[in-house]
Amino acid sequence: MSIAPAIVETLARVGFAVKGAVYLILGLLALLAGLGERGGRITDTHGAIATLLGQPFGRLVVGVLALGLALYSGWRFLEAFADANRVGSRASAIATRIGWAASGLGYGLLALDAGRLALRWRAGGGTNPPNTIIASPLAPWLVTLVGIGIIVYAATEIRRALAPRFSERLNIGRVAREAGQLIVGISRAGIAARAVVMAALGVVLLRARSAAAAAGSDMADSLRLVAALPSGAWGLTLVAAGLMAYGVYMVVHARYRHITAP
Repeated sequence: MSIAPAIVETLARVGFAVKGAVYLILGLLALLAGLGERGGRITDTHGAIATLLGQPFGRLVVGVLALGLALYSGWRFLEAFADANRVGSRASAIATRIGWAASGLGYGLLALDAGRLALRWRAGGGTNPPNTIIASPLAPWLVTLVGIGIIVYAATEIRRALAPRFSERLNIGRVAREAGQLIVGISRAGIAARAVVMAALGVVLLRARSAAAAAGSDMADSLRLVAALPSGAWGLTLVAAGLMAYGVYMVVHARYRHITAP
C-alpha cells in the first residue's frame, strides 16, 4: 500500500521538472529575440515545444515532454478533485481547487498538442506544424471576464513573489540551505516575471475586439506587448530571463516540494 504514494510523488516531480523545462525553452527563445540573436523568437509554450521538432531527436524529445506535461496535468487534477494538498472544502479552498482544475485542463491540452506534434509532424514536410486544439472561439463577454480574471491572478502572483514565504509547499529555509539563497531569489523573480506576462495577456484579451481575435491570443502576444513598451528589447530581455527563472522555480518544486498523495 506504501508503493502507490511513492509512485504518485515521483510522477508529480517529473511533471514539475518537465514544466520547468518548457519555461526554460520559452524564456531562452524570447531572450535570444530580445538580444537580437539568431534563432530567437517570440512564441508561447506550444511554440517552444514545436521549435524542438526541427532539432536532432526532436520528435522523441517532444514526446517525452508530452508525457511529462500529462503527468503534471494529472497531478493538478489530483490536487483539484482528490484534495491532494488537504486544503479542505471551504469557499476559498474550493476556489483554489477550481484554479488547479483549470490549470490541469490547460496543461492537459498542451500535452495532447505536444503528443500530436510528435506523432504527426515530419521534418521537411513544411515549416508550419499542424494546427492545435487549444485555440477555440470565445464569446466576447467571456473573453472580457477571462481577461479580468487573468489580471487579478497576476496581481496575486506578484504579491506572492514579494511575500516572505512565497510557496506553502516549499520549505524555503531548506531550499536556501541546500540550493543557495540565489536560487530562492531566482524563484521569486520567476514568479513575478510570469505574473507580468500573465497580466500582459489579460490586457491583450481585453483589447481584443472579437471572439476570433481573442481565440488567437496567447503568451506570445503578451510578450509582443512587452516588447512594444518604451523599454523595448530590454524589457523583453528581462521578462524572458524571468520566464527562465520561473522554469528554475519549477525545477525547485520538482526537487523540494512537499507532495502528499491522496
